[in-house]
Amino acid sequence: MKRIFLMNFSTPILIDVAKNLKDKGIDIVYWQGYRDDFDELAKTKQGFEKTIFRHSFNTIKNIMPPEIDKSEFPPLDKEIIEKMYPYAWHALAMIARADYGNPVFVKRRRVYYEYLKNWRGMIENLKPNAIVFVSVPHSAQSFVLYGLAKILGIKTIMLGRSMIDSRALVFSDYKIVSEELKEEYNRINEQKSEVNELSDDIKEYYIKQNTIKTPSESEDEKYSHLVIRNNQIPFKFPSLRTIVNNIFNFTLLKTTKSYLVMLFSTRIAAYYNKDITGFKMMLLNRKWSRMNKQFRKEYHELHVKPDYKKKYVYVPLSFQPEQTTCPRGDVFDDQFLMVDIISSSIPDGWVVYVI
Repeated sequence: MKRIFLMNFSTPILIDVAKNLKDKGIDIVYWQGYRDDFDELAKTKQGFEKTIFRHSFNTIKNIMPPEIDKSEFPPLDKEIIEKMYPYAWHALAMIARADYGNPVFVKRRRVYYEYLKNWRGMIENLKPNAIVFVSVPHSAQSFVLYGLAKILGIKTIMLGRSMIDSRALVFSDYKIVSEELKEEYNRINEQKSEVNELSDDIKEYYIKQNTIKTPSESEDEKYSHLVIRNNQIPFKFPSLRTIVNNIFNFTLLKTTKSYLVMLFSTRIAAYYNKDITGFKMMLLNRKWSRMNKQFRKEYHELHVKPDYKKKYVYVPLSFQPEQTTCPRGDVFDDQFLMVDIISSSIPDGWVVYVI
């Protein structure tokens, strides 16, 4: 029987995929996830009584599932650390995504070594034949597991999301992605195709592109977080108007209690140190807000109106952190490096417009 790890299979459709795999005789020895449907299944273990479940936030914090005793894991050796060098710097960069306190490099490296030690111990204990990732691994703990699988010869499987819900790419290496897709593209590249020749789901998606709205124009809830007016910083102090309204509505005591609970209760955080209180989260949000304002000020001081009479290279920067830059951008996760190389490579008289 084949034994697998499932990484971040958290939604109802992915839980159904797991059930189908089990029905086909696949033994899911370890399952990691993070949403309500996953949490509910992890409590009951219905149909997966022998599977080890772990919440993703516990993985970030290096908290082991109760079924695993990490005191028995062997220490890291120089050989495994050196073999992991091609993956280590990506993983260290990814740790910054869950870095609320901005600790020194030595502490981040310690977290990385803990990931490496714990995953190697779990692989030796559970002996998976394959590890299935819901997407290209782009969190530190997942990427360390991916790197270990590569150097230990364990099969890796990733799902590549497409814009069409009914389709996904399946591949084993994020640097290569889908060879089948490349072959199919080359096969049909020289052919003339009509819209009516497309399958129904792809044809529907193609037609919708002609009427698609921008996020700011759309009423669709799934775009609401992209609209600036809806993207408010949480945990801010209430305004005077809010306090007055609560007094007149006789809800001041109830609202004050809820607010204090929000501030001083501890919440689960995707953070490799201990969980933090709402009050600390509020202070961090205020700090990040000030930083964003400073960045915006610096940007406006630097920006110029483009001169389209000049020859130029247009460089739109990617949103970060995202898997599109780390790990898939490789060394160009550092976008300053990319801009420096471009600006040094273009002929005299050309300019680079970065936005």
